[in-house]
Amino acid sequence: MLKNKKKTIYVLQKLIPGESIGLEGGVYAAVPESGYKGHLFKIKHVEVTKTESGPKYKLYEVEVKDWNKAVLFRKQPHTVPGRSGFFTLGYFKIG
Repeated sequence: MLKNKKKTIYVLQKLIPGESIGLEGGVYAAVPESGYKGHLFKIKHVEVTKTESGPKYKLYEVEVKDWNKAVLFRKQPHTVPGRSGFFTLGYFKIG
């Protein structure tokens, strides 16, 4: 059951190639479980490529209804000083 019906937007800093995490081709988004598990959310990312005629923009946008339906899950240790333990990332294919 979803905790709230308000959609949260998760804005990516960078895309992850599938080959680097052991999955087939394409690009993936890594979303932490904290704040997103059990909520409706939308993943957004804008990719800018420079061409001779000017910059070109490509918008990736995926709506996720259930964080538990991620393609892959990985536990990562906290890298912030003063925090111990682990957090879980869910990987979603977006392109």
